[in-house]
Amino acid sequence: AEEEKKLPKPYVYATYFECDPTGEWRTDEIVETLIGPIYDAGVEDETIAGWGWMAHHTGGKWRRLLYRVSPSLEGLLDSMEKLDEKVSEKNEQASREVGRICDTHEDYIWQQVAGSAGEERGKAGFSMYLVCEMAREERADEIVKTVLAPIYDKYVTEGKLDSWGWLSHVVGGKWRRLA
Repeated sequence: AEEEKKLPKPYVYATYFECDPTGEWRTDEIVETLIGPIYDAGVEDETIAGWGWMAHHTGGKWRRLLYRVSPSLEGLLDSMEKLDEKVSEKNEQASREVGRICDTHEDYIWQQVAGSAGEERGKAGFSMYLVCEMAREERADEIVKTVLAPIYDKYVTEGKLDSWGWLSHVVGGKWRRLA
């Protein structure tokens, strides 16, 4: 428990895109060839701690998700400005093309409450978004940390899960917790 308190709880800036399914291949291509190398360089120079581009499979309206990770909220917000500027400088036309294909988005900022820190994400993931009573969210966090975390950690150790996380809402819409 003492070690857990010492570890920084990273922040995640997540942009959930609603896209035209017929153009999703093109957004994936732009992320791979334009945005990805810039974000990889951001990880290398420690502007961000990590990032990812996820494709939707089942449920909800969003089709793609771009996320960036930083150990601090200030670092996360600063990194967004720096990285977005570099992407725009590199190819403004491609950035506009992504905006045409994915013309609606919603932004959230999450903070990790618990999880398998430092573990790589698996090739596929399952996310569960929860709307919670704000007055009881800390109780949900406590249950995850004391009851579920040991089980999930055991599954990671046994290789049954690659990683897991429990995140709390900082900024965004109605979803208050993310598993």
